[in-house]
Amino acid sequence: MGTYTDMNNILSSPPLLERKHPCKSIQASMVLFGVPKMFKYIFKSYVRNIIEQNPRVDFSVHLHMYHDLLMVNTPRNGERGIPAETPERVLAITRSLMEDSSSINFITSNQTAFDQTLSSWLGQSDRLYDYDMITTMNIFRQGNSMKNAFLLALGSRLEGTRILSENVPRCGNSTVYLFLRSDTLLISPITIPQTGLQSNNIILPTWEAWRGAAYNDRLAVAGPYAAEIYAEAKASGFKDMILNQKSKNSSLYDLGTPERMLKSYFDKKADQLNVTLVDHWAKLLRIRTDGTINDRDKGEFGIQLNNVKNLTFAWTPV
Repeated sequence: MGTYTDMNNILSSPPLLERKHPCKSIQASMVLFGVPKMFKYIFKSYVRNIIEQNPRVDFSVHLHMYHDLLMVNTPRNGERGIPAETPERVLAITRSLMEDSSSINFITSNQTAFDQTLSSWLGQSDRLYDYDMITTMNIFRQGNSMKNAFLLALGSRLEGTRILSENVPRCGNSTVYLFLRSDTLLISPITIPQTGLQSNNIILPTWEAWRGAAYNDRLAVAGPYAAEIYAEAKASGFKDMILNQKSKNSSLYDLGTPERMLKSYFDKKADQLNVTLVDHWAKLLRIRTDGTINDRDKGEFGIQLNNVKNLTFAWTPV
């Protein structure tokens, strides 16, 4: 059971800051990744349904964004040329909602540079499932974002990244890692076990539409070793699956959706992981740039809400 901190071009973190509050018994790292959408609502849902639900847990936040991403383009969702939230705004929101702003670690990197690396092995015809090229690329951009945020939680970072906020003052190594997308609203509480998690344990939500045929890739709660494996899924795991298909001249369509690919990735590591699927746990709503809520998610959970802008945070978690 190794770590991924011995990779090339890893930079050590700057000196740690003094904590404002005493350490608690459990250390948990919240790893936020992807393109933020309506972030003031998204992060507040995480504060309400994770941080406030676990007063005995010491939380730190580790967030990655692309600093050169000015416009959001996800044609599959009907989002084209929509101004992206800036790192400065996202950092300000995060600081305003965290009791201890010194527990925030924020890193940015260049998406254009990542795309150049991506294009070295992903061709214009290498499209997953029934996706267009932009959607396929977005899967790997998200994976790179996750990996960057996770490395930050480990106290490391990749060459070419920029630290936007103070380094997290640690009380010790985290025993729990929560992987959270920056465009997904959490509407139910998550309780972290008082003993933390075993190193190779990972918990995923499962919903009616999938029933184990695919793994939800929107949220995960993991022990340290399982977190290392999860953080590499879309960064290198999916890449290896595509290259293997291409080497056999097999169709990439057969790999299925990212959710099916995640299950295949975990199946290959079954001897290393203890995966727990929990029905209708960690209820999540995908949010678009204009605040609208994905119709399929509304139907899944019976949500009578069309836009996150109409949400009041006086609401009781579902």
